[in-house]
Amino acid sequence: MQPIAFLTMDSLADFVAYDQLVVEQLRQAGITVHDVSWRHPQPNWDQYSLVIIRSPWDYQAAPEAFLAVLEQIEQSSARLLNPLETVRWNIRKSYLRELEQAGHTIVPTLWLESPSATELARLTDYWNTPEAV
Repeated sequence: MQPIAFLTMDSLADFVAYDQLVVEQLRQAGITVHDVSWRHPQPNWDQYSLVIIRSPWDYQAAPEAFLAVLEQIEQSSARLLNPLETVRWNIRKSYLRELEQAGHTIVPTLWLESPSATELARLTDYWNTPEAV
């Protein structure tokens, strides 16, 4: 059986990721998992049966480059989860506005267009929370 790839980033040192919690169960089922950074210069995507987008938390610094990698995966023999079309739809968080307009509950959101650093710094006060995304 071909291995599968967990699409991740170069270093998860300052991030929370739970990717490894399922690796042992997959191994017991005969499935090998490779962690592959989306920034890897020339991975052979054809060697994988499946590429699962897991923890590429730094994609927002280069969203077009990230999408280009996903296009390479889509063009390979590997199956990409989530599909490229879905990632294109939700890579910019405005998709949440579409969900909300369709009647779905979303996380409390304050929509800002080109916020200043000062406005961003005030978000935690606005929501009375230690962190904001």
